[in-house]
Amino acid sequence: MTQTTKSLTALVIEDSKVIRQLVGQILEDEGITMIEAADGLEGLENIAKCPDLIITDLNMPRMDGIEFLICLRSAGHCADTPVIVVSSENNDFRRKQAMAEGADYWLDKPFEPDLLVDLVRRALSRDGHESDTPDKVSPAANW
Repeated sequence: MTQTTKSLTALVIEDSKVIRQLVGQILEDEGITMIEAADGLEGLENIAKCPDLIITDLNMPRMDGIEFLICLRSAGHCADTPVIVVSSENNDFRRKQAMAEGADYWLDKPFEPDLLVDLVRRALSRDGHESDTPDKVSPAANW
């Protein structure tokens, strides 16, 4: 009898195609399949796929990352999915706002790929997936 394992998926919500491609390559190197969305509305449309992880930008057209978080956390479907916010908006107010609306982790743009990998592993470990959890998260990722 063959046993199949579900591959991990991450919904990446980012209006910059270049950043989506970069994040997609990082995820692929970790064995994670990326689901792409160019803004929060597209992200909500992809929630039905119930990704294991969500990585979102804040500043996007049509629906920003904060609005997306509010909709995600109020929805019953996949409301507990871990969320990493990756943003160039490096101020405490926006970080606290994102955290209050349900973000689990924050990473400043520009970022080193290793920092994103560490956060992805930590988020998936928190969600009950087997992963090597890093001992430390970078200062940029701390709230």
